[in-house]
Amino acid sequence: MDRKKEHTLKENEKEAIYSLIMQRIRRYKRRKHMLQIGSVAAVLLIGMISGLSLLFHSNRPQETSHIVGQTLPDKEIHLINGEKIVSLISDAEIRFSADGDAFVTDGMNRNKTLGLKKDQTNKLIVPFGKRSILRLADGTKIWLNSGTELEFPSQFNGERREIRMQGELYLEVAKSGEKPFIVHTPRMSVWVYGTSFNISAYKEDSEQSVVLVEGSVQVNKNDKSLKLAPNQMAKITRTGMEKATVDVSEYISWKNGVLIFRKAPISDILQKVGRFYNIDFEYPPGRMNEMTYSGKLFLSNSLDSVMTSVSILTSTTYTRNDRMISINKKR
Repeated sequence: MDRKKEHTLKENEKEAIYSLIMQRIRRYKRRKHMLQIGSVAAVLLIGMISGLSLLFHSNRPQETSHIVGQTLPDKEIHLINGEKIVSLISDAEIRFSADGDAFVTDGMNRNKTLGLKKDQTNKLIVPFGKRSILRLADGTKIWLNSGTELEFPSQFNGERREIRMQGELYLEVAKSGEKPFIVHTPRMSVWVYGTSFNISAYKEDSEQSVVLVEGSVQVNKNDKSLKLAPNQMAKITRTGMEKATVDVSEYISWKNGVLIFRKAPISDILQKVGRFYNIDFEYPPGRMNEMTYSGKLFLSNSLDSVMTSVSILTSTTYTRNDRMISINKKR
């Protein structure tokens, strides 16, 4: 018979998290001689820890579920233009001028001209574990999350500005007279005129979403459509669409290297972490799927910092074997 258990962090557990954070900060200071706390360790805000409660079922069969983040393994970011392929580093920013010329700024703020053909459609491929930023010829700025593919022209010469994608984007769309901006995915299209919004359309997800920050958009699927106002989300399934009011910060924080969760199951958290770091998870499904979590997770190059914070707060342990991480209940 299943029983519900509620686990609240004890004072010594909170102190252990704080001690761990400070140890990693001091160690990083000695190595780098400088520190930006938001980009060093993946930690959960101490202020949120005191109110954290995890609810789960025990005595479930110990089967194994998998969360996969490695759809495009061991790949660099690629910008494809005709027969030309340009390899880019993570977080590189690609810019297209109004004339269609392409430039890239790397992590050292060095600018390079890419010399692409203006009459070719461009394809930007961002594998899991990488991210990128793109500025289109009309001034639209796009953040591309891990595991995203985007097709776009060097210039918008027609009556519409159209791009095609799968994965996840955050867009700040530039106004361009009466020329609409349209984002196409395999399941839907989103029409905008000048706005900020997030679109999540991973092909492996059963649900996809459009979350509006500013302006107005219309989401179309087959013969149905939904108009969104700020702080609204359209949830798209294989059979239809529905609208809800949401806190947009939960859906757009990833572009700043932060994941925000509100009563999210651990399976959702691990899926996003898996995509961000290009790793896979396995875990006992019954217990993990019943756990809920609220808080902020700061992401950095230290995956072990992320997993240490998550394991302490969820009373679990983890073992890591290359790109596979096993999550288990503490004994």
